[in-house]
Amino acid sequence: MVPDIDLQLQVVLKALEQAVKPALDPADRLAAEQLGLAMATLGMIRTHIPLHRRLVRRLLEDAIRMAEAIGQPGELSEAVERARALLLDPEAETHEIEDFRGALNGRISHLIAERGEAGLAALAMPVVGDARKPIERMRAWVAGAGFEASASDLPPIEALLSP
Repeated sequence: MVPDIDLQLQVVLKALEQAVKPALDPADRLAAEQLGLAMATLGMIRTHIPLHRRLVRRLLEDAIRMAEAIGQPGELSEAVERARALLLDPEAETHEIEDFRGALNGRISHLIAERGEAGLAALAMPVVGDARKPIERMRAWVAGAGFEASASDLPPIEALLSP
């Protein structure tokens, strides 16, 4: 088989649709529902594969902006430098970028918690303002799952992945 991920997903979806679905007991509604969810998830993954690296990079850029907005000089500068280096490294694997973003967001959360109630008020606007874009990206990313109440109000994920 050709190692083309899109082709492989098409083959799986076709097998589920043409062989597994007709073989289901019509009375087994749970199995039919789960098959539908599995097929929808595979279809969503299929459309997301070409966009995944861009999403991960944009989310790291969002985390950098958040770190710069709330960090005092020196508090997050080393982490921000490492994040920027990852974005510039063409060999950086997607999972490395995701892992570092998670760590950076963890540091940001810790820093916010350290500031206590008095510090939270000063951070509220930068945090809320900087969180809007990644939240909108993630909502658009999973809109195809059918759980987004206002999916039609969201811009297409491709538009939200532009730098």
